[in-house]
Amino acid sequence: MQGINVINNLKGWGCGTSPCIIMAIARSSGMVYVMAILRYMVVLTLFFIVLMAVCGGAAYANEMQPMNATQSTIATQSLDAGNVLPAAPSPWAEEQVRDAVAEGIVPEGMNSNYGQAATRAEFAALAVAAYEKAMGEVIGRFTFIDSDDVHVEKAAFAGIVIGVGGNRFDPDSPLTREMAAVMLSNLADALEEPFARQPPTFADNDSVATWATEGVGGAQAAGIMLGIGGNLFAPQQPYTREQSIVTIIRMIDYINERASDRIKDGVPDGEIDFDVQYVRAYLSYVGLDQPLVVAVSTAEELIQFYETIMDILSGEGNQAVMEWASGSADAIEKYDDDFFAEKYLVLIFIEETSGSIRHRVERIEVNGNIFISRIVPEIGTTDIAQWLIVVELEKGFRPDQFKAVFDNVRK
Repeated sequence: MQGINVINNLKGWGCGTSPCIIMAIARSSGMVYVMAILRYMVVLTLFFIVLMAVCGGAAYANEMQPMNATQSTIATQSLDAGNVLPAAPSPWAEEQVRDAVAEGIVPEGMNSNYGQAATRAEFAALAVAAYEKAMGEVIGRFTFIDSDDVHVEKAAFAGIVIGVGGNRFDPDSPLTREMAAVMLSNLADALEEPFARQPPTFADNDSVATWATEGVGGAQAAGIMLGIGGNLFAPQQPYTREQSIVTIIRMIDYINERASDRIKDGVPDGEIDFDVQYVRAYLSYVGLDQPLVVAVSTAEELIQFYETIMDILSGEGNQAVMEWASGSADAIEKYDDDFFAEKYLVLIFIEETSGSIRHRVERIEVNGNIFISRIVPEIGTTDIAQWLIVVELEKGFRPDQFKAVFDNVRK
């Protein structure tokens, strides 16, 4: 009781700090009271620490409740409601988001606030990244009056998006789940791995827009979008950035698995059959440090590639362009819609410091490596030359990406 009376007296003196209490008790009651009060303070402090941890942890768990790993959605938080969106991805999405960022699939503007609703333009950028990872760079562009985003233009050219009408894309509008499903279905078509054409089997099918029914059904059948639980799809619910990223990773895995199945079903293990032709142009130096390797699947894409090369060479003078145009036009003339119905091309554009260097494609492996011998003479000429190597491949198999691997051979 004496120690308690001392503490009450100290409150009247305005001495509210622990050192002040301890000093007063020491003077009035000895070290026995000091030790008792110290134990009391330690226990009380630990109690408050544990209490704060439990309460704070519970609040965080409620805010970022992870979902079943087989589902692809979480509750969307609203900025209007004053919620603070997480800078880091949710635990269920963390690994796949980290992998996507490391592979360069995630655009710079999407690598934060992962719980935020994605925009139509952001999802288009993710879809283009997945497309180019498998098919090579999209050369062409299709423009809208309300967007100058190059990713949107590429996505439209590849057939992944078609806009909202009136030549508008509405790039900044929030992406809904049914919009994402349709874009994924279009992406599957563009990657030549179409989803099954079937209606979805969710309990809320009647809420799915007519234009999205096939896309939702295909994404469900492929295991890309599995709903939000309770056999519900919630078609108009906003689709978050982390959901979008995880979905694109699933899409890439889906394409890879289909490619692996084709290897098992008869594609030669290790190498791919091909035909090839070589086109040479006598030009001056244009500064192409690395070979340009592009896969094209349509006649339109081939024309876009041709025009791109013409733009690169246009600064070299009319004679150079005419030489290139003459040789390359003859080489690509036969590649029409009938050809692309069964095959596709890999185009390799390279620049050599000597016009006497020749090339020979030796083999193409299933991982997409194209091995090319550079046949280098002992004494070469000093002129500059560009070469277009045109490789014809069957549509039955397509690696994720192609890479030119050169080996010098002396003759």
